Amino acid sequence: MGSEHKKALLAIFTLLFICLLAGTIFITVQVQHYTIGAILLVTTLIIAMDIRWVIKSDDGEPLIQP
Repeated sequence: MGSEHKKALLAIFTLLFICLLAGTIFITVQVQHYTIGAILLVTTLIIAMDIRWVIKSDDGEPLIQP
């Protein structure tokens, strides 16, 4: 993965993470829909794992180990 590609993925995933986290907090606190808040929280955690995956990826190594 090239440097520009990695920076673009980090920017996109970070923006999604921030938006989902803000939406989750708003829905849970203001609207009090805890089920929807829980679903959004799980989605936010998946995006956080994607951010970690992009940060740890190197150009020479496969991303998924057999």
